Amino acid sequence: MNPLHIIKQNSLSQEKFSKNGVHKIVHVVVKNTSFIIHLGLCKTNLREINFHRLILEAILLYDCDDFRFVDYVKISPIEFKTHTNETGDQCSVEMRIKVLTSQLEDMFFRIKFMAYDAITKMLVPSLVTITEPIKVISKPDQLKKKTPKSKKRTVSDLFVDTLSRIESQQIEQQKLLEKLSSKTEKLPHPNDIAISNQTLQIYNSKTTSQNHQNTPNNQNQHQDDFEKEFANLMTSYAHICEEDRASKIRKVIFHLTRPDSEQLKEILDLLWTEGLQRELRRDSRAGAMRHCSPLDCSYKKELDKIEEFYKEFLSSSYLNPNVNSMPTYLGY
Repeated sequence: MNPLHIIKQNSLSQEKFSKNGVHKIVHVVVKNTSFIIHLGLCKTNLREINFHRLILEAILLYDCDDFRFVDYVKISPIEFKTHTNETGDQCSVEMRIKVLTSQLEDMFFRIKFMAYDAITKMLVPSLVTITEPIKVISKPDQLKKKTPKSKKRTVSDLFVDTLSRIESQQIEQQKLLEKLSSKTEKLPHPNDIAISNQTLQIYNSKTTSQNHQNTPNNQNQHQDDFEKEFANLMTSYAHICEEDRASKIRKVIFHLTRPDSEQLKEILDLLWTEGLQRELRRDSRAGAMRHCSPLDCSYKKELDKIEEFYKEFLSSSYLNPNVNSMPTYLGY
């Protein structure tokens, strides 16, 4: 390795250049504008060599095979100043180039650094280095990014692009399928739909049945059924022993639902206010009942039993076991 070497070559920008199969990196600088080149010294067998004991010289060369020297008449095409660090192993060179690349056959430049012994003024042959190619422009505005020319695409490039496009399409299709599957999971199961349909059919049948029951013919039919069932109720009640009637009625009433209890109260209310005694009075006035003595009349005794039964039956203790007091409207 050359003891004198370039650590870093600063420039405004860098461009890639190729000629005759040779690829280069060209540093672009502006005319008469300073740029810095950092030089360094490697440890060698030379006695205590450092930049404090050396004198640097720089010359401008053409970037060609033989590195020809750039001729000048009076004024040197370059100017430079050196700044050495304390240890003397590194040196920063502030360079200025005074000629343009366009003025000299559009050729690039290079800078050659040489070191001389400060005492003997003799060139040290091993301390020589050359920079990378340099392009000099007049203004920074001339620096434009060149768009790379589109190369002719080969069959293999077209094939790779086609495969990439197919792969991207497959990825999009996979994402679409995942979205569809997630939406499908949220849909109801066919069995649930069948159950819902059955429930809807039952509801519709009940609604139709209720509507059918509300027709005038069905109302007449219900009235006839009520009379028959009420007659059956009275017949069943007559077949129960007198000792068991109260307990059996309490048992039935205890298991009634609230709506049924309300309906039962309504029925007993009607029987109490509009019932048997008025019918008896109307029948007696019409002469339908025979005249009897109040003391030994069998109908009067039977009526007293029924009246006593209704009084007991309409009490709150039967219809509502949790209430101890009688309803006030019954007069008890």
